Amino acid sequence: MRPKNTNLEYEKVELGEFLLTKIAAVEYDEEHEFVYQQKKTVCPGIRFKFLVKGYEYPKYTRWMKFNLGARSNLYKIYVSKLIANATPNMDFELDVFAGKVIKTLWGENDNGYQFVELVKPAGELTVVEIFNAEPAEAEETFDEKPKAVKPKVEAPKAETPKSEKPKAGKPATKTLGTSKTPTKNKELEEFEQAGAPDDDLNFAELE
Repeated sequence: MRPKNTNLEYEKVELGEFLLTKIAAVEYDEEHEFVYQQKKTVCPGIRFKFLVKGYEYPKYTRWMKFNLGARSNLYKIYVSKLIANATPNMDFELDVFAGKVIKTLWGENDNGYQFVELVKPAGELTVVEIFNAEPAEAEETFDEKPKAVKPKVEAPKAETPKSEKPKAGKPATKTLGTSKTPTKNKELEEFEQAGAPDDDLNFAELE
């Protein structure tokens, strides 16, 4: 019996340039264990599975806390850069990322571990339905003593003679701007339609 070889060599991506990348899947872990400064925390986690054009094996992001606060990695790195009109703590379906084609910029730490530094859309920003987009209710204020309000005295209005009828004003017209549908280049369309490696994805066809 021989011990397992733990010195595995992982396929690395090119650093310093944006790479065309497809988000193949959004993965969740309801009870993921995070360790920070020797402190363990168990809470819901999320990560993305990537297919990077020109590379054989899928890549994964690190596990991130399921948190959309302004300082969270999930919001700062991904949501704020890929979702139109993004705001911290917005409530939307994160599965909308699955199948999207983006561009990723990778970095590497001293231990040789590669990670996503920046992302940007390969086309237009993604528009999502926001479930908590309700107007905030006005806050009630209370004064120690009610303030006296003077009644308004309105001047009598002049009566319009019966023979004359007020002229109807022209209804306001609203001009809608025309928007041009963004066209995608052939390379991006083919990459969006490509499947996962398990579906015999051939990156050579995308060159």
